[in-house]
Parts: sequence; C-alpha cells; structure tokens
Amino acid sequence: MIESSSLHILIVDDDMPSLNTLQRFFHKTDHLITVANNGAEALAILKKSPFDLVISDINMPEMDGIQLVQEGLSNFPSLYFVLITGESCVHSFEELTRAGALTCLAKPFRRSELLEIVDWVASLKRDCKLNPAESIDLTDRKQAVRNEKSLWNRDQRFQAIMNSAIDAIILMDSRGNITFWNPAAEVIFGYKMHEVIGKDLHSVIVPRKYQKQAEIGLMEFVKSGRGVSIGKTTEVVGLRKDQTEFPAELSLSGFKNQDTWHAAGIIRDISDRKQNEKTLLAAHSELERLYQRLNQEYEIAEKVFGKVVRKNEKVEQNIKYFLSAVNAAGGDLFLTASGVPGLRHILLGDFTGHGLSAALGAIPVTSIFYTMAEKGYSLKNIAREINIRLKAVLPTGLYFCACMVEWNYTHHIARVLNFGLPVVMVVNSSGVVKNHIHSQHPPLGILPEIDREFHYVEVSLEHDDCIYLFTDGIIETQNTAGEQFGLERLEQLLTKFQVPEQRFDYICRSINEFRGDTPQLDDMAIAEIKCDTTLNDHPLEGKESISYYLPAILNLSFTLHPGAMRTGNFVETLTDLLIGTHIAVRKQKQNIFLILSELYSNALEHGILQMDTTLKNEPIGFEKYFITRGEKLAALSTGWIKIDMELFIQNTNGRVVLHIEDSGRGFDYQSVQKTQPDLNALRGRGVYLVRSLCKEVAIEGAGNKVTAIFEW
Repeated sequence: MIESSSLHILIVDDDMPSLNTLQRFFHKTDHLITVANNGAEALAILKKSPFDLVISDINMPEMDGIQLVQEGLSNFPSLYFVLITGESCVHSFEELTRAGALTCLAKPFRRSELLEIVDWVASLKRDCKLNPAESIDLTDRKQAVRNEKSLWNRDQRFQAIMNSAIDAIILMDSRGNITFWNPAAEVIFGYKMHEVIGKDLHSVIVPRKYQKQAEIGLMEFVKSGRGVSIGKTTEVVGLRKDQTEFPAELSLSGFKNQDTWHAAGIIRDISDRKQNEKTLLAAHSELERLYQRLNQEYEIAEKVFGKVVRKNEKVEQNIKYFLSAVNAAGGDLFLTASGVPGLRHILLGDFTGHGLSAALGAIPVTSIFYTMAEKGYSLKNIAREINIRLKAVLPTGLYFCACMVEWNYTHHIARVLNFGLPVVMVVNSSGVVKNHIHSQHPPLGILPEIDREFHYVEVSLEHDDCIYLFTDGIIETQNTAGEQFGLERLEQLLTKFQVPEQRFDYICRSINEFRGDTPQLDDMAIAEIKCDTTLNDHPLEGKESISYYLPAILNLSFTLHPGAMRTGNFVETLTDLLIGTHIAVRKQKQNIFLILSELYSNALEHGILQMDTTLKNEPIGFEKYFITRGEKLAALSTGWIKIDMELFIQNTNGRVVLHIEDSGRGFDYQSVQKTQPDLNALRGRGVYLVRSLCKEVAIEGAGNKVTAIFEW
C-alpha cells in the first residue's frame, strides 16, 4: 500500500446502514470524515469548508450523485469524486467518468479496494500531480483525471494478473535486489512480500552452492542485458524459507528501466512433475522387468514347442514352406510325415489368434498327426481324431483351420481336405491355375464330430505342377498404407512367374516387400508342393535337404547411423552373435566373418563415404586411404546402412541370408560383374571373394542393395 497523507473526506449516502458501513471503513485511519444524507446537503457542506475527496452514492433524492459531481466540479475544480454504483444503476462506467468522477466502485466492494483509491488520491495530492492551490480549468482537470485514472487502471490490471498467476513472478533490479514478489511466490518460497522486498535475490532463493555462479551471471547481465538463461526456460534448484531445496522451472527475461537492466523471472515449482516422472520411470522399469520375464517364458515355451512340434522329419527338396510368427511361439503350423511307401501326409494349419495361447493347441495336433501318419492312417481318420481332441481341450472361441494333403508321389495324385483355410490353388508349369480348392468343412475343434461322409478333392498332377497352401495371415498382410496383400494379388503373382523352381522364393520375397516396415499383425504360413515325375518312388531316401524357408531361429533387422558406424567393432559383434545361436554355426565363423566384413566395408566405404579405391593401387596408397577413411568417418553426420539377416538351421546344415542396403549413390556394379578379378591386384577382390563363398549374391538398385546367401 502507498504511504498516504491525511485527507478531508465527505461521504454522501441516503441509506443510513450504507453510510455507517462507509464510516467504519475509515476507522483507525488518519482521514477526517464528514457525512451527508443527499446531494443537496453535501453541496451546502462543501461551500462551508474545503474537502479533498467526495465519496457519493448515485441514486439519491433531490440531487443524485452525477448532479453532485457536475455541480461540485463547477464550484471546486480541484475536488475528487468517487461514485458508488449498485445493481440498479443504468449508467455505464464511461458515462460516470466522463461526468467528472475519478473512478467508480460497484457494490459490494471490500474495504481494501476503497482505501486503495483513497491512498491514490492522497498520493496525487502529495506529489502535486494536480495542485489544489491552482485554479484549473474544468476541461483540463477532467483530462488530467482521465490520464491518472488510465495509469491507475493499468496498474490495477497488472496487479490482478500478478495476483492470479499460479507461478511465482519476481522482479529484480540492476543491483540484484527484489523489487516485486507476487502471492504465488509467497506460497512457493514461504516468504511474505515485506520480508524480501529490497533484499538480494540470490541470497534469498538460490542454494548456497549455486550462488557464486548466479552472481557471475548477474555481473554479465547488468552490463549487457544478456546471459545464458535470458530468453530461455531452464530447470534450476530453488531454496525455500525453511531451507529445503526443490526443483523449479525458470523463464527469465530482461528489460531496461531508466537506462539500467532489470530482470523478470517466472518460476514454477515442478516437484510434483518430477515425482510423477520418477513414478513413471519406476513403472517403466517394472514393465521392462515384466517384459523381460515374459520373453524368458516365451523362450522356454519356444524350446518346449520346438521339441514337441518341429520334429526332425525329412523334407523333400520339392516341398518348401515359410512360417513367420508374431511371437516366439506362433499359431501357424506346418507338418509333414510319411508312413505308407509312396505316400506323404502334409498339414498346414492356423489356430485362432497368435502367440502362446494359439501355439498350445499345436501340441496335441502334432502328436496325433505324426503318430497316426507313421502308422498309415488315412487323412480322414487323422482329421477326425484331431477334431475330437481339440474339441475336448480347447476353450470356446479357439479352433484350428487346416488343410491336409495326401500326396501320392508314385502315381502323381494329391487328395486335399480343406477345413476353413483360404482357397488352395494348383498351378501348372506355365503359370495357369488348374484348380481352386475351397474349404468344404468347418474348422477343427468346433463341432463334437465331423461328417463321416466327407470327401477328398482329388487332383491329378503333371510334371512341375505346384500345390499352394496358405493361411489367412498371408492374404491379410498389410502395407504401410493399410492395404491388404489380398487373394487376387497372390493369384496374380502365382500366374505371373512361370519358372516353377523360383516361384516360391519370388512369392515370399514379394510378401515381405509389400509389408515393408509395417508390424506383422498375424502369423503367416505358405507352402509349395511341386510334382517331379523324374523322381523315383522314394525321392530322397536316406538324404537330408534344407528347405529354403525353414523357420528362422534368428531374424535381425536394424539400421546403423553415423554414430554406430564409428564404433568400429560391429562386424565382430554380429559374428559372435551368430555363432552363439547354434553349435552348427561355430565351424562357419571365419567364412561368415569374411562375408560380413566385405559387404559391410563396401556399403560403408563405397556407398556412404564414397572412397576412391584407386588409392590402393600402390602399397603406399593404403596409408593415405585409411587416413582419408578415418577423417571422412569422423566428419560423417548423415547416411544409413540397413541390415536384415536371417539364420536357418536344420540338423548340421544351415543358411544365412544377408540383406545390406546403404543410402549412398551406388556404383556401376554391372561393369564390375563383367570384369575378371586380378588376384594379384591390391584392390577389387572383395566382391569375388564373397561370390566364391556364397551360394548366391544379388546386387540390385543402383548398386546399393546386396543380398547374399551362404549355405553349408
């Protein structure tokens, strides 16, 4: 509150309770109070003795408040008037001030509001902003009053904003002293305004260990108005009155006042936010722990599932299949077994949903299928037994869609039973779809007993005819745009590619390319059975063959950015990871390391760094080459290398499929492929080394995409 001088005040109101209340407002003040019951009486009193301020109600008999202001100012130009309005007042604030009132107060109002206006009038008198001793023209006086009122209203708005803010707002002068301290600052720091005004800011709210740093910042700020925190929002540590520290967020700005720099700070107590972050971090850690535990349980389930389901059964070279599970244990299943000479039973199935719950149903299916097939039971009997067992053990809502094929490779006939899977297609060597075999029966595990009179769909096969079985996960695979792969697209691919030996690989690659980076939503399975009339009755008796699309025991996809490229030990780490997955891989460590090293070096040095390999033409150029390589790698800020790797194992046989793509411009790989390697040269042998080790190496795009397949 501004220090005031004693005023002679006239209070005018025709309502006695209101008049008494106004008188009590000035109890224990230095002001001299006189009262009047109406405007006429007030005007008569004004003519008898001088007054500084008139506080008047508006609605009064004989002479209202507005008439009193007009009459009073015509006789006493230096007099100030404050009008009190009620709910029934029909005059606007602007009308009342234009009549000459200094300001207005609307009922009800607080004592502090009235005394603040009185103090303001006292300050005007004390500072001689309007000198009562001088004769002032009424028009000039009204303008002066409006100017003063505008300043006062602006100050009122400032105070209202500062008082209602939930953040601490503190002003500091060029000496580092506190000049303003809002109510929120009182709550946050614990000091009342009168305790801190004029005191050194940093000694009040900054912990001792940070005060020296703050003082150095103040010295720079008072010189230039700049500082490391000016114009920014930073996290700091605040000090309360009880000497406890708390985390805070500080927004700081500078402004000039009378040619010196002052600072305004907004401080928010972020203790609750920090506690919430700590709680969230703890929750995240707990979720991560549960996730790791779940993964461990999945790994255990995968091992059990693998021992029970993935029996070490011989797979002919003319049977290919691809399984891809969303989780470690999937709900899609591929089984094949032989019992009667010349016959092979094949099953491709899909349990409802995916994950462990779906995979559990595979255990009884696998046991029944292998046991009955090896004993020579027909597909009908096997299907009936599987249905009975699943109906007994599966919960409601879980069932098994399956397609079962009895393949007579002696007479080149296939019998097909379809229990709820998508259409089975038979495609000849020219890419023509010979047969569409739709589902004739409901999925297994729904009905207590399936139809004893169901019939096979029998298909006669010619050389290079192929049967394609697939689950709905294949045709419902989505791309980044949310579009499904679809049955029509699959059939177009089957008929488009007319090389039977490569058709299955092409289909699987097309599915993966279509999906791109979209997360897999469902388990996927597809199988191809190719008729080869040149084989004898027992195609591969006593021989093992690795399927191109056995379930991968390791599947890695990641992208290296410049920071990772500079680590230098990536190839060695990846090689160690591979050989640690299976004992069959360990003997291939040297070859895998060489292939990875060459392909990764080509992607990094020629794709990303654009190195000039002609430097290696002379022995002395090697040193310059590697110095330049190190400099470019250290300065590298953009670019990427994407690596996708799959590992397939069957007994002691295996396959590593490696895809490496870089963001570089590529190179003229076609001319390189046509050139014979110079084994005595100091450079250019890497590609030929990789080709000599791998079963297949394909370079695509602009030379920045390489696929290498290594088998043993």
